[in-house]
Amino acid sequence: MLYKEDFGEGKNIEFKREIPKRHEKLLKDVIAFSNSTGGKIFIGIEDKTNEVIGIGEKNPFRLADDISNMIFDSCTPIIDPEITMISHVTALNIKTVIESFSGEEVFGRKEIKERLGYKDSKAGLLIEKMQEFELIKAVRGQGKGKYCFDI
Repeated sequence: MLYKEDFGEGKNIEFKREIPKRHEKLLKDVIAFSNSTGGKIFIGIEDKTNEVIGIGEKNPFRLADDISNMIFDSCTPIIDPEITMISHVTALNIKTVIESFSGEEVFGRKEIKERLGYKDSKAGLLIEKMQEFELIKAVRGQGKGKYCFDI
């Protein structure tokens, strides 16, 4: 479970400001996650401060392709990671939600709207993205559309 005070790197989460010049650093994390229970590497987040900085002017599709090729060319047996690019704005919004709700706190669209001042459509889109990245899970018995963090 993810707690507000624990937002940052951990057993299954690794932040990278950018792809390290020495690819071995990134590959080491990929292999470690592959040999354990898995994990997520977020590129574009400063690992010391958790500041979302994004990937700058880089083409996200080319960056994903470069990462995939680097892993494919360097790892045996083959590791085939799922690479998803999220926009700087989406990453900032997800970080804001994570920092605003404690680990086991149940929330939905209404709570995101109230606490963060988001409109209905923005709150709904954010929930969809967090589900897509497997950051939240649905909570049963709390009403329809209720979630908590699952990292």
